[in-house]
Amino acid sequence: MSHRSGQYSEYPQHHPHDHGRPFNRRATAAPAPQPRVQSGYAIVHAGKQVRFGPVAFWIVVGTIVLLGMWSATTATYFAFRDDVLTRLIARQAEMFRPLAILQMRARRPSLMNGEKDFTESLPLWGEPPVTVPSPGALAIQAYFARAEWLQESADPSAFAPYLREAPLTPAGPRPVLIQMAVGDRTVPNPTTEQMIRAGALQPFVSLYRHDMVVTTLPSRFADPHGFLTRQAPEVAAIARAAQEQIARFFLSDGRTIERTDPRFDVPTAR
Repeated sequence: MSHRSGQYSEYPQHHPHDHGRPFNRRATAAPAPQPRVQSGYAIVHAGKQVRFGPVAFWIVVGTIVLLGMWSATTATYFAFRDDVLTRLIARQAEMFRPLAILQMRARRPSLMNGEKDFTESLPLWGEPPVTVPSPGALAIQAYFARAEWLQESADPSAFAPYLREAPLTPAGPRPVLIQMAVGDRTVPNPTTEQMIRAGALQPFVSLYRHDMVVTTLPSRFADPHGFLTRQAPEVAAIARAAQEQIARFFLSDGRTIERTDPRFDVPTAR
């Protein structure tokens, strides 16, 4: 009695007349490729898109936040660190000069060579040499020289050459954008310029011309040090322009520094 099963074997059935014929197993359809889900964030500007992974994105955001925090904490830091008061920044910064005077008076013997202030007789970059220094100025210069030498390991000027002139990694020269403001009273221009000269970074400086607008602003904005993050209506446009400049710098992969506001002087295209 024959019996035909309704079950089909997964193995090929053999037929007597199939000897010598190649057997072709029925090919199974390959699964359709699934769309790749990309994680991360994207910055879109003028039709161009730059995608960041989560880590890179938060590094960029953290960098901008830290720049703002630095502006808010600079004064506190210098107020409680006596060892940095003798640097170029303290000798020229209007708000830190009185603290440097305290340090001069605290020395034994005192280094003060004036009743209310001291005179170090140190010319700025580009100024002619001082051939007849004030009495006591040489002792002050020697003190400054020792203090600055001891702090050199934390001085940006000491590391500036490694950004482009003498890279320490196989990646080579790094993209650089330096934003500074004319008339900065917290970090005086000569201090920033010293770092720029040390690293030959002149082609990468964006200069905010605060001198062009300071007379039109309330007196509380006389010091432009925090121009990058200020949100007061009188100066918010300047902050937005500076932030947009940073964003466009990132979008160009560090190749261009754009003039996002007429009050910014930027280097010529490289």
